[in-house]
Amino acid sequence: MKITKTILVVLFSLSFIGCAHQVKRGSIKESALDGLRFESLSRYNHKRLETIKTNKSELAACHDGRYNEALNSFKSTLDKDKNNAKYWNTIATCYLLKRELPKAKFYYDLALKTSGSKRMKAVINNNLGLYFNLRGLDSLAIHSFKESIKMNSELLTPKYNLGKLYLRFGLYKKAKTILTSLYKLAPKDIDFVASLGHLSLMTGNYKKAKWYYNQMPKEYLKRDSHATNYAMALFMTGDFKAAKSTISNADQNDSYYTLTQTKILKKMKYED
Repeated sequence: MKITKTILVVLFSLSFIGCAHQVKRGSIKESALDGLRFESLSRYNHKRLETIKTNKSELAACHDGRYNEALNSFKSTLDKDKNNAKYWNTIATCYLLKRELPKAKFYYDLALKTSGSKRMKAVINNNLGLYFNLRGLDSLAIHSFKESIKMNSELLTPKYNLGKLYLRFGLYKKAKTILTSLYKLAPKDIDFVASLGHLSLMTGNYKKAKWYYNQMPKEYLKRDSHATNYAMALFMTGDFKAAKSTISNADQNDSYYTLTQTKILKKMKYED
């Protein structure tokens, strides 16, 4: 499949663990580990955002948290871009990142009305899926991601988002089909690997879960979400020493995960 090297205004979903917990996504420092690098800026850290070309500067600013700077810049080109779907979609994305959801929805709807291409509509529908996801309207989110895929099957981001939602709701067979196909295209992608590790853990294939997490650079295994799942897989296969080491090296910045890590340590204490 040919993947365009034009960076689109596409986001990827918040990461999930368990059934309902949501956490802010982490950035990926190296482009080689980012399978969505040609579609999304959401996994760019500050250093990578600085490499974005001038015509993407407003979007990069939004992803870097400089919302007012970006939105003020958009106003300067309103007369020229008012019929440009990409313009409205980018503004909507900025408001989505800022968590001003009503404004985000308004501008996404405007972007759809002004869009003439299926590819652009696919991008907008993916982003609408994220809007519905943040609102807790899961069935509408799934519908939007499916619409995005239907309009442009080459985009990887809506497939990843849909796969993550399937994983969240325990639709493991559907999740595996999507996530495995993405992994085959980009086997070094951090989130593709971690998602399959999580899927293997949830379906009781603990050795496979360990195998996936072992593919990840150690730096990314420090993230609380990855460290917790990896430690659980290690615990379930009896590798208590490695599980304890994994937890001790975790970032331990998120109370949800640190609570789970403590529970794992207690279970290992009883097993010793």
